[in-house]
Amino acid sequence: MAYTEVVMRRLAVLISVATLLVAYGNAVKGPSYTKGVLISLKHSTRARTTSWQSNTPIQTDDDVYDIKVQIGTTVYAGRYIPHEDGGTFPVDEWNEGDTVEARVVKRDLYLKRASGQDLRVFISKQAPATPLPVSPSGAPGEAKH
Repeated sequence: MAYTEVVMRRLAVLISVATLLVAYGNAVKGPSYTKGVLISLKHSTRARTTSWQSNTPIQTDDDVYDIKVQIGTTVYAGRYIPHEDGGTFPVDEWNEGDTVEARVVKRDLYLKRASGQDLRVFISKQAPATPLPVSPSGAPGEAKH
């Protein structure tokens, strides 16, 4: 085997190991969240057909939460329907104007609950917005005094 061939194989192994270490480091670190502000939170109900009986729909009312969160200069609007996740909405956890930890993955907005679990919201719309004022502590949404 030629010297250059040995060097190339060792280099390929070294690059492969480095790539695996970087991937492992990112996986161990977990998802990264950013601070956002809950702009709007609206609760409503909608009728959902669960079955049919003699050409008559049998319906049940489902809770629906329309949510708007501003992260940086973007407002994400979405909808959370608890029955689709098999979960519940943390009614007492958030109010409009609260700072939330959030992350965006493709068409989903994940809000971090106090329990550490994620609340997944399907993003139906996103729009540009003016940046939020930053407090001296670094939290968005609080004006400087």
